[in-house]
Amino acid sequence: MPAAPCASEAQSPASAAPSGTAARRSTPHLPALLSLGLMVGTINGLSRVAMPLFAASRGAQSWQAGVVGGLGYMGVLLMALPMGAWIDRHGSRAMFLRGAIAAALLYLLLRLAAGPWWVIAGAAALGFALPFRTVPIQTEFLAMLPALGPAKAGWNRAAFMFGLSFIGPAVSAAVLALLGFTALFLLVSATLLLAFIVGRRVLLRRSGVAGQACDAPLHVRIRRQLAILRDDADFRRTMLIDCLAQMSVAYFVVFALQLAIHRFGMSLQAAAG
Repeated sequence: MPAAPCASEAQSPASAAPSGTAARRSTPHLPALLSLGLMVGTINGLSRVAMPLFAASRGAQSWQAGVVGGLGYMGVLLMALPMGAWIDRHGSRAMFLRGAIAAALLYLLLRLAAGPWWVIAGAAALGFALPFRTVPIQTEFLAMLPALGPAKAGWNRAAFMFGLSFIGPAVSAAVLALLGFTALFLLVSATLLLAFIVGRRVLLRRSGVAGQACDAPLHVRIRRQLAILRDDADFRRTMLIDCLAQMSVAYFVVFALQLAIHRFGMSLQAAAG
């Protein structure tokens, strides 16, 4: 017999949305959540620039640096669907804290990598840990959205992208030029521990409406999410746009760095800038 639908899935959007007063009582303060998103985006920006350069410093060929740049997106692709189900069962705070600790430890180990394949293995592990940090924050923000209104729908994305595209790369270039990769990875690990502390205070123990977590098996919940993707054309179109945008950014970051190093003879520190 198929599992019964989750209560949250059976509700209409109007009945599932909390009132403004209730939502403000049950969700974290918006500036604190946006600050956490900015911090996580900055961490990802630091890594996005540093990882291909670190692979090159360990003797990686251009295609290996491309693999390093793409493994983070592969982790998101494979983990995003089960992450939503785990958050529904265990809560956004628990998932975020596990991801922050795991990533901090991985960055501490990554600085010891002696060859390109070790860097590739570390990038793969970090890719799987990435959704543990990003999806819980997005989930919390979506829970706040009925109280915030559609005019603020892009604020979380803007905070994350500002850290990812501006602060992270700028700090990464400065630290690499002055102190090198070891200092940069130590900085990333320290920032992840700071995010762990902030996340404990900002994120809720469980997202959504209390008492309505889905108890269906994981594969059933993933199949329901895939069914939404199959049936909703607007959803598919939005995902395609975001996919193409992320592909263009990944292409520029990885191969522009390789061109700067191999074609124009720039140092790793200069290429990072």
